[in-house]
Amino acid sequence: MLEEWRDTGEHLVPFVLRYDHTDFESFLEQIDNLKKGVGLKVGTVSSSTYWFISQERKVIGAVNMRHSLNDRLLQMGGHIGFGVRPSMLLKGYATELLRQSLIKAREMNHSRVLLTCDKDNHGSAKTIVNNGGILDYVDVVTGTEIQRYWIEIK
Repeated sequence: MLEEWRDTGEHLVPFVLRYDHTDFESFLEQIDNLKKGVGLKVGTVSSSTYWFISQERKVIGAVNMRHSLNDRLLQMGGHIGFGVRPSMLLKGYATELLRQSLIKAREMNHSRVLLTCDKDNHGSAKTIVNNGGILDYVDVVTGTEIQRYWIEIK
């Protein structure tokens, strides 16, 4: 499953997809530690990971929800990072994944959330706008134009 993502050569989102998953127990422990805030690297905030699974028990996508923001995440990353496996793109899954994520964000007592995407990532931008995202501004971060969107949680 992750090979399909990696084979595209694109940046893996959410970032937990970049973890070594060959030792599945260790992979799950890393995700659990992120949620608990245990052993976080400098500049990392606690976060929860959710998987979007098909009825056939195949991973369609994943989302990482940060419990808070630091200065780096305010520039790039935001509260929610989401990704859908390449073979499942353009089928509405990203929009639904983000919609479900906003429900979780409300449960986490967020009144609004920040999402960011590269300016040339039209699919992510459309998904964010389809879920109520309002473009705040575009900034250049490490040479890449990053769009910042806020979504009010109802």
